[in-house]
Amino acid sequence: KMLLYLVSVLLLMTAAISSCKKDPCKNTPCSAGGTCTDGTCMCDSIHYGTDCSNEKRAMYLGSYVGSLSCNSNTHLDYLIVSADSATAGGLKFRNLYSDEVTIKGSLMADSTVTIPSQQAGGYTVSGRAQFINQMMVVNFTITEAGTTDVCTWTQKW
Repeated sequence: KMLLYLVSVLLLMTAAISSCKKDPCKNTPCSAGGTCTDGTCMCDSIHYGTDCSNEKRAMYLGSYVGSLSCNSNTHLDYLIVSADSATAGGLKFRNLYSDEVTIKGSLMADSTVTIPSQQAGGYTVSGRAQFINQMMVVNFTITEAGTTDVCTWTQKW
């Protein structure tokens, strides 16, 4: 009888202790589709931060002055980067080749931007943008009428 009593007490204590476990995600709100795992928000590929509320592409948005250096010429020019609302992580680069044309790119998981091959302004363009030492650098290739121009746009300020 005593053994049965001790076993019952142990089972009750085990049930009471296990019911006291706290959910580590109860007070951990995750934004932008992030999911909580063991009290930590796990963000998708285009967000970051403790609650996933920061968008990686935001670092690219703005107006910049930089140096455009191509096989064909080199000069200072401006670049405007805005969000492309048509796609998650999409970006639009205006005036990349000094011609007021808008080129589209996609933010990658490593925070670089891929500019897929696309027709724009009578030419084909493709490339990649990234931040190096807190300055945006865009490496791209322009092909027009069978001639290829390899370019780098580097942020100056």
